[in-house]
Amino acid sequence: MEKYSGNKAPFIYAIFADEDREEAMKVLEDMASKNYKLTYEEKKWEDCLNRAALVMLFISPAILENEDVTKHVNFASEKNKNIISVFLKDTKLTPGLSMMLGQTQGIKKYEGSDEDFSDKLYGSPALAHMDLSE
Repeated sequence: MEKYSGNKAPFIYAIFADEDREEAMKVLEDMASKNYKLTYEEKKWEDCLNRAALVMLFISPAILENEDVTKHVNFASEKNKNIISVFLKDTKLTPGLSMMLGQTQGIKKYEGSDEDFSDKLYGSPALAHMDLSE
């Protein structure tokens, strides 16, 4: 999947732990095939997150002790970014992470079929309002 690096189209900034890379990339590649502009792991992540139209957080127990993930989520929360959370595994959030995410939409990928997940993801209000044209 080629990362989006432009400034014109609204794009999604993805946050995930290294341990979840393979599963997160499957979702991101599917989204890219549907013309969503996506990026992740940028060296200048603050600027990239600041410009992102939406933040997608992949949640599993691996993120709970990951300082980089916490730093990125905190920054996105401070900037009032829309965040959609994809739960890869059943995960009890820490009080701090739960507070940062507030009332953001969460989709449980680990429950139901891949088709159910896709329906919930692509039918979510956060993605429904994304302009896919460049």
